[in-house]
Amino acid sequence: MPDQAKAAAQTATTEPAATVAARPDTPSTVTAAPAPVAVEPPQTVIEASFDCGKAASKIEKLICSAPDTAAADKRLAVAYSAAKAKAADTSGLKAEQVEWMKSQRNACADSACLLKATEDRIQKLSAL
Repeated sequence: MPDQAKAAAQTATTEPAATVAARPDTPSTVTAAPAPVAVEPPQTVIEASFDCGKAASKIEKLICSAPDTAAADKRLAVAYSAAKAKAADTSGLKAEQVEWMKSQRNACADSACLLKATEDRIQKLSAL
């Protein structure tokens, strides 16, 4: 192989390829990567014995503020219905429930108090 051909072959294998610029009269297309999509964690659906979307009072909002208080409210509704089905005096049971709601449940300012009051009431209704 002649010396010039060897030199050209060595240069081609050791030098990086030249960068070819786009022709100025040709539009170049740049494709951007798709924007990342924010994935929000699934929201916990809170279901009480009533429609939390219509919660108006402070205590209703407290009941609907967390899954555990809403679940306790649903258990209370089941216990009350069962007690009402067995009660000889449904009017008396209703009056007792309303009194409990006014004097104990509605006096709660936090979920710990509400949970305790509700669980105590469930126990009492279940014993009837």
